[in-house]
Amino acid sequence: MPCRSRRPVSTCRRRAAENVRRRHLRVATTRWRVQLDYGEDDDDDDDGKGLEVMSEPEGEEAVQWYPEGALHPMVLRKFEEVHYGLQPRQPLHFRLKYLSSQPAGSIRKALRRRGTWPSVVVDLKHMSGTVDPPTAYNDLTMPWAADLFYRVYRQMGREPFGIRAMMVSTDRELYGLSTEALHDFVLNWKRTFRAGAGGDESLETPLPVIHKDLMVHPLQLAEAAEVGAKGVLLVAGCCLPDLEHLLNTAYALGLEAIVEVYNDEEVERSAAAGAGVMVMSNINRAKRVMQKGNAAALLERWCTHLHTLGVVCLAGGGIRTHEDVEQVRDTGADGIVLGEAMMRAAVDRNADEAADTLRHLLTGE
Repeated sequence: MPCRSRRPVSTCRRRAAENVRRRHLRVATTRWRVQLDYGEDDDDDDDGKGLEVMSEPEGEEAVQWYPEGALHPMVLRKFEEVHYGLQPRQPLHFRLKYLSSQPAGSIRKALRRRGTWPSVVVDLKHMSGTVDPPTAYNDLTMPWAADLFYRVYRQMGREPFGIRAMMVSTDRELYGLSTEALHDFVLNWKRTFRAGAGGDESLETPLPVIHKDLMVHPLQLAEAAEVGAKGVLLVAGCCLPDLEHLLNTAYALGLEAIVEVYNDEEVERSAAAGAGVMVMSNINRAKRVMQKGNAAALLERWCTHLHTLGVVCLAGGGIRTHEDVEQVRDTGADGIVLGEAMMRAAVDRNADEAADTLRHLLTGE
């Protein structure tokens, strides 16, 4: 129905968009009926502990689904963090406060491939525990990290390629960082861009920051919006039955969602759920192993089809050399996620060395 008020049309459109987002959020948050089943066994082992029901859509039968392998205890731990850490924070008010009147879209646009060169997302973390054995990289503080990668970004700005977004990985056991670190980075990232702009407003808008964690609940997305992230990474293997509803929640909060996928089923179901950006991963999180070439193989099979759907395709997980970059670039990937390579380059806190590392990864020079 057309807007009949005397308010400007733009105001009516904004209100209509907000109402759509509220409906999305209501659907997304009422779907979840999570039960943490601890069983009756008081022993210290986890035999009687599990995810009895991941989700229970209204009017449908409960979905009995368990994350595979090592993902199962990780996902259970995330539900516990939500239960004890986020739910006490007045959940309804907490969610609704951060509804956005502006649709997301800047990250997807920024990451789309420009000519020959893939876009770059830098994955900031102190360590990686997703693959055995865990690997420590650096102990960069967030102010240092913001300053370092801002200088790398400005140096690479003169090249036909460069950093298009920052990703901050937060899980103390897996990445050595917390959500507080994400908040700290976002504040310092904005401050660094303002200081570097020298009063030029066109240079003050910082590159978007993406929150990476094992996202299993809408409240985690609300928390990401609260601390200033512009996007979130959803690991399909952690939330496959609820992926569409988490995507809806992200949209309602004005966040862009990037979905990490490892196999054909996850790609297919993510596309069906409406994912706009996917990261084809070399990491088998269920077995905690690196499967080199997996991302390139997925891109070979899916990239052309996904591009026809408007999906931006990235590759990530163990991309450490120029040959790794060439392999995924030749499949048509829009961009790459660089974690370990850039974290090791940042150990000495030298922006010139980090920029040279990025330049070598992309060009081989």
